[in-house]
Amino acid sequence: MPSIETAPGREANPKARQFADIAELRASTKGFLTREEELDLIETGIREFDLTLVEARGIVQGAADAAGVPRERDVERTLAQWLKAASGRRKRLSRAQFRQAAQVYRAQAGDEMEATEIDQRVKALMEEGGIEPRRAGLLRSRRWYYRI
Repeated sequence: MPSIETAPGREANPKARQFADIAELRASTKGFLTREEELDLIETGIREFDLTLVEARGIVQGAADAAGVPRERDVERTLAQWLKAASGRRKRLSRAQFRQAAQVYRAQAGDEMEATEIDQRVKALMEEGGIEPRRAGLLRSRRWYYRI
């Protein structure tokens, strides 16, 4: 069970325990917690259980950590760092490196996301980081990247 700590000057909210149970139940039934699901849980904690944003976010994070469920936010942060390191100083990523990044994302997400959606998210992470595709193939094109 995630521990519930209250903010200084606030009494322990009995509804926080109920929300922690709900968050833990949802996290334990999922293999991967997407941003939408995480935001939905946080909104529920704020709206229905009178929690602050910090309390609701902390409870959701604690429940996901306790259940061993990766959160999309954490996976993308880690993958963005890996993409930056793998692309080197020229900021170019090969097709093989792209596939490697997509496999890591897929391993974390499990069956929660489709392969095409994962490829699109890795591509978006590349674009956010200013990383370009490296040319590949006989004609040295970037078509592999633009098809995603």
